[in-house]
Amino acid sequence: NTDDGSTNPVNYTLTLTASEGGTVTPESGSIVENESVELLATPDSTHVFVNWTGSSTSTDNPFSITMDSDKNYTANFAITIDSVSITPSALRIRLGDTDTLKADIYPLGTEFSLLDASINWKSSDESIVTVTQDGIVSALAKGEATITVTTRDSITNTAQITVFLDADRDGVIDDNDICADTPNGSVVN
Repeated sequence: NTDDGSTNPVNYTLTLTASEGGTVTPESGSIVENESVELLATPDSTHVFVNWTGSSTSTDNPFSITMDSDKNYTANFAITIDSVSITPSALRIRLGDTDTLKADIYPLGTEFSLLDASINWKSSDESIVTVTQDGIVSALAKGEATITVTTRDSITNTAQITVFLDADRDGVIDDNDICADTPNGSVVN
């Protein structure tokens, strides 16, 4: 209590930091108990805001908090993704086999964290081919399907997949194979 009978307000410390690629406001400092504070993360031209971590987590920006204790927050930023490519862009795969597609995120030469590079793979027809989140394609039925990769910035690219039949596994597609029962290991002419 003070001389006039009132109590001194309690102050808590707000500590704000920013990962590479942006700035935060307000500045760190002492804030009066129960005061509402709006945190704002501002990315530079080559980054995007991802989230707040620390005393709690949030993807809100601005992010409102109440100072009921000391608080510590970091604004996390990630590099802006310009494009994504898939290698190969077209794939012919034998029924029952698997193969792998690779996604390259641009700008190349930039160190991406897992947060930066998060991508999602999807098949247009899972009855023909499926794809894992590691880009592994499994051929389930003869036909064609499209595999789409999507980045966290909603940038997409596609690869065309053709599943063919080669029952005797001689390397000749069954539709063109005049000797469809070639013994395994035989030379095909």
